[in-house]
Amino acid sequence: MRILKAKFKKLQNFEPSPDWKTNQWESLRAQITSGPARTFNRWQKFSFVFQHPALLKPVGNFMAMALVFVFGSWAALATVQNSLPGNFIYPAKVALEKLQVALTVDQEDKASRQTDIALKRVDELNTIVKQTAKPIDTVHVGRTVKNINKSLQEAQTNLSKLDLAKENGELARTVSRIEESTREISNSLKEAKEQLPANVRLSVSQEIDDTVATAASINAQTFELVIKQWLADDSIPENHIILKFKEKLTELAETRQVLEVEKWLAEQAEGDELLMNKVIELDQAIGQAFDELDTLFASKDYVGILLLIDAIRQDIKTLGQYLDGTLVLGVEEEFSDKNDKTSATSTDQVPVAGAKEEDLN
Repeated sequence: MRILKAKFKKLQNFEPSPDWKTNQWESLRAQITSGPARTFNRWQKFSFVFQHPALLKPVGNFMAMALVFVFGSWAALATVQNSLPGNFIYPAKVALEKLQVALTVDQEDKASRQTDIALKRVDELNTIVKQTAKPIDTVHVGRTVKNINKSLQEAQTNLSKLDLAKENGELARTVSRIEESTREISNSLKEAKEQLPANVRLSVSQEIDDTVATAASINAQTFELVIKQWLADDSIPENHIILKFKEKLTELAETRQVLEVEKWLAEQAEGDELLMNKVIELDQAIGQAFDELDTLFASKDYVGILLLIDAIRQDIKTLGQYLDGTLVLGVEEEFSDKNDKTSATSTDQVPVAGAKEEDLN
């Protein structure tokens, strides 16, 4: 709170430059004196306000509060929750969501609420994409995607603050729900991207890709949190943990298959030979890692399995970036360092049944 107050205090001293103010006043005077004054009747004044939704934002907030006090919470929520980006009452929806998060104390509950908010933004995006009555507004799409990413980043920050050593039977269940939600968010964003008109898709493509990457990062983080909680809980059946591992490995294998490495190599007959060799090398390394898992499962080295799954995930991500051209040779070490830092946010030490202390360091 002290940091926030300090930032607000700095904003109080923020002033535009004198040159900017002079230019703006001169531009305004030129527009005022360029022709005869226009007159508006009452209907034109009324319609002008509704043609510019930004003017109605304060009205929207006031109406939301009025609905709460006059008609009760159900009527207010029904009105606010159904609003979409661009509606004058939409800011009230966002304000109520922020209030809910602010009133949440537990870090896992806060992360869960933030993920739920991201899911709501995804639903709004799907509604915008599927509407046919009017052209899709690129600004609203881009802003919605940014809000999804922002909520996910806030959720990830709160997940990294969890005290895994704390006894909390609900923690694994809450984190599992977040894991499922991020998978749904990722899939929905990919589908929405394909359904967008070409011009809109071109404008927001990078933002969607960045948001999908954030969702994937949280999905990996929550998977690791769940496994660590289960390994530290003697009441969790061993076959339950193995099944969770198998589900993640199936997901990774399907992701790898979608990359279609052999097809890409066939299309690069006269392409960059160094890049092709790197792709082949990385794909073979991923295959060898999958083969090594059988030995780890046989020896019940669950910590080793967890580490190897994370390595496979990162290699598949790197391979995908090589194939789509978003990663080039010479920067893979920097990329690997960033991945290591991201992964480290969710590797807090916890007591793990049957694992040595040095395995967790």
